[in-house]
Amino acid sequence: MIFLSGNFFTDPDGYKGWIGEYGYDSNYWQDALVGDAILVAGILDFCELVMENKKLKRKYLDKVNSYIAIAKKDFIEKWDKRGCWIDDGPYGTYIGFQQIFKSR
Repeated sequence: MIFLSGNFFTDPDGYKGWIGEYGYDSNYWQDALVGDAILVAGILDFCELVMENKKLKRKYLDKVNSYIAIAKKDFIEKWDKRGCWIDDGPYGTYIGFQQIFKSR
């Protein structure tokens, strides 16, 4: 998990993520909701496994809490503040984010 979280970049809006070259123009970067979701899901799967095992929980609780904080801020909060969550009756979904950022 350190490998994944250690490869974050920070967007101009201050949120971290796995940001890559925009597919149509290498002068720009973009992060992708789906990419973030796939990587965060794996991290949270690990967290769930650790929390279900007393021995692992004692050893890795601080790390699990840091991963959960990343998921809350740099996935849920980021995409919510970007207006990507929409309610659809009793359900909801995330939609794509169209903004791209100038490469550094």
